[in-house]
Amino acid sequence: QSAAEQQLRELCETILCYPPGAVHVTLQNGQVATLDSDFPLPIVDHDIVYAFPGKTIFTAGDVKDGKVVNLHAVAAPEKPQNVLRVHLFHEAGKPATFLTITNYFGVPVKYQAGMRLPQKQDFLSTSTCPVRARGSASRESWPHPIFQLALHDFEVLGKGVAASCD
Repeated sequence: QSAAEQQLRELCETILCYPPGAVHVTLQNGQVATLDSDFPLPIVDHDIVYAFPGKTIFTAGDVKDGKVVNLHAVAAPEKPQNVLRVHLFHEAGKPATFLTITNYFGVPVKYQAGMRLPQKQDFLSTSTCPVRARGSASRESWPHPIFQLALHDFEVLGKGVAASCD
């Protein structure tokens, strides 16, 4: 076990993490690709939210200077407030990937995202759509499988700012 793996295990004793395991996605040709992890992985690290298919996660944070900061994973709240609900999923046996983000902050939020594809090690930038406030949801989809999304640079949309996808 490497020192980095040991540090992750220790970190995951103090914060919410994904348990060790595998992620399976269906490729365009119908074959199944697998991403294995033998150690736990943080759900949120340095204000970056990591989403895996088939998981629903909740992250809480603070609005400060037009940004959403101090993000951290939380258990599903009974009455969400200042929370983002993130759900990444695939339809069984199909390669398309879907993302739903529900925003329980009192302000609309915009973010950036990177996606990790089965054939790549690095994250590739992808378009995102803003999420309106107070329980509104944004839905996005891609026609291909995604192993993991990294959502980052969350910011508040000011009044009168167009809420367009980019």
